[in-house]
Parts: sequence; structure tokens; C-alpha cells
Amino acid sequence: MAPHGIRQAPRKVGKLCDTTSNHQTTLTKYIVTFTEMGLGALMAMTVMSYAPYTIDRDVIARLTTDTLLLRVPLVLFGVPRYLYQVHRGEGGTPTLLILRDRVLQTTAAIYLAVSTVAIYVC
Repeated sequence: MAPHGIRQAPRKVGKLCDTTSNHQTTLTKYIVTFTEMGLGALMAMTVMSYAPYTIDRDVIARLTTDTLLLRVPLVLFGVPRYLYQVHRGEGGTPTLLILRDRVLQTTAAIYLAVSTVAIYVC
């Protein structure tokens, strides 16, 4: 998941630029939409780099399983869901966000179960 500061950057920049002029002048030069697009691109890169990791020969040899690819759909669902929650303003720390969102909790639980079975059983 994205670090706490990165995922809150768009909202913070928007609030700081709108509500006060006591902050650094560089904050007024940030474009909130551009910051959000950067966050979206970062999340896309995370997902795109995760899939090849699961089929890497070294990873398969080290974990002695080739079933890690089963986790990719969960990541493809979980990362955009997390980004959606952040964009909706369901904020706080990443931990609080996950503790409040039943869908993310379920996705994380399934991910852990699939990972455990893939690594220790298969």
C-alpha cells in the first residue's frame, strides 16, 4: 500500500492551498489533480510489478510453489479498493482505513489464506 504521506498528499495540498496563506508558497503551485494522477500511476506500477514477481523463477524456487499467481486477482481488487477509499476521504492512517472497511478486511483475509495455502500446502 502507499505510504501514509503519499496517499494523503492530494487532500492536504488542496486544503492547505484553499484555507490559508501561511504555508510555503510552493504548495500553491501543486495541482491536486496532478498529484492524484501520480498516486494512481504509482498504484498501477505497484500492481504491474507484483504480477511478474509471482511468476519469477527465483521466487518460485525459493518458496517451492508456483501457485503464487492465485494472489494476483486479490491484489488487482484490493489496491484499487484502497485507492477508492482514500479518494472518498475515508482517511486516517492506513491501519484505521483497513479496520473500518469490511471489504478490505475480507480481501486481506482471503489473501492471507491463499498465501498460506500456496506456500505451505501446495
